[in-house]
Order: sequence, then structure tokens, then C-alpha cells
Amino acid sequence: LLAYMLEPVVRFFMRVFHLKNRMFPALLTMTLFFGALFLACWFLIPSVIESFVDMGKLLGKYITHEVKSSTMPDWLLQFALFKSVMRGAVSVVGTTIHFVRTVVSWLVALLYMFFVLLDYDIIARGFKASVPKPYRHTVFRIFNDVTGTMRRYFRGQALVSLCVGIIFAIEFSIIKLPMAIVFGLSIGVMNMVPYLQLVSIPFAAFLCVVQSVATGAPLWPLFGWTFAAYCICQAIQDLVLIPLIMRS
Repeated sequence: LLAYMLEPVVRFFMRVFHLKNRMFPALLTMTLFFGALFLACWFLIPSVIESFVDMGKLLGKYITHEVKSSTMPDWLLQFALFKSVMRGAVSVVGTTIHFVRTVVSWLVALLYMFFVLLDYDIIARGFKASVPKPYRHTVFRIFNDVTGTMRRYFRGQALVSLCVGIIFAIEFSIIKLPMAIVFGLSIGVMNMVPYLQLVSIPFAAFLCVVQSVATGAPLWPLFGWTFAAYCICQAIQDLVLIPLIMRS
């Protein structure tokens, strides 16, 4: 999918530099892609780390509050805390392994993407050659229509999702929700599938509870502001972004 979306960039560089070989345009496209990714990480990672640190502090206050308000015996509380710590340690190890596997998978996928960009024309010609000659005109006409529609949809939806993620990050930052930037951008990524961001509502409610218990802020107003953030962003998406981007 990434190679499909970046293919027009390769063709643009081929036209600009009047090249027939795809090696230099593909390398330039990958360089720009990684450069944009690096700049995004450069600006986002400090905020992400700060968000996770703040979230850890809030969870610590939340757990402390729950333990203090509990009526269990001391030995049972100590056992529960020990069990919770061990479960957290196992979770950290599992998360680390999963992160390493994810990074390796992405590196392999990006390597494949480069070779697909490099041989995109060969792959396309191979696909065309596999269609019997009597049906090529009809099949290619339908294929070109579908390809154009999919290209416009994926690029438009990616732009809409980026705008939605930024809007959610700004809204959550204004209402002081924990992990505002990370959570908002994650909802933007989920928005690649329309209305999938609604799945994030239970986690948003959990963040409201953690924020309320840890800071003493009133819970229901925080719930209300969070629900209003979803409604406002959905209205902007349906009334402004989709008509402006998807139908242009």
C-alpha cells in the first residue's frame, strides 16, 4: 500500500529529471519518506515520552488511592501488590519483545517497498501480460477506473486521518486528558477505517477516570468535555474535511 501511494512521487521525479531508470527517483522518494518520518519522530518522541511518564505517575496515584481505600488485610494487600508488580514485569518483557519484532517487521516491509518501487513497471507489465489478449481492453479499462478511485480514496482518507489525529490531539491537550498527543494521533490512525475511532471511547473513559482519581478533578465534567471533543471532531470531519478533501 505504501509503495502504491508513493509511486506517483517516483514518477514525478522521473519527469522532473528526465530519467527512464527508476533507481535514483526511488532512492530520492525513500529518502524524502524517511526524512519526513524522522522529522515527525523528532518532534513527537519527546512529547510521547513525557506523556508516558505523566501517565505512569497518574496510574501510580490511581493504584495508591485504590489500595488505601481498600478494606483488605495488610498481608493480602502486600500479596496483591507483589502479584501486580510481577504481572507488570512480565508485561514489560512481553512488550519489549513485541516492539523488537514490530521494528524488524517494519524494516523488512520498507525493504520490500523499495524493491516494489524499483520494479513497479515490471510488476505492472507482468500483470498486464497475464491477461488474455481478447479481454485486455475491458479488463484494463475497469482496472484503471478502480485504480484511480482507490488512489484518490487512500490519499484522501490518509489526509483526513492526519487532520483528525491533529484535531483530537489539540482537543485532548486543551481538556488536560492524559497522553493527549499520543492518544489523539492514535485515533487519527484508526480513522483510516471510517468510524473506527469510536472504538477508542472506552479507553478515553478510562483516562478520564485515572485523571479524576489522580488529580481530584470532577469526573463528570471531564467526561462531558471528552464526549464534546468526539462530537466536535466528528462534525468537522463530516461537514468540512470529507467534503473538502474526498470530493475535490
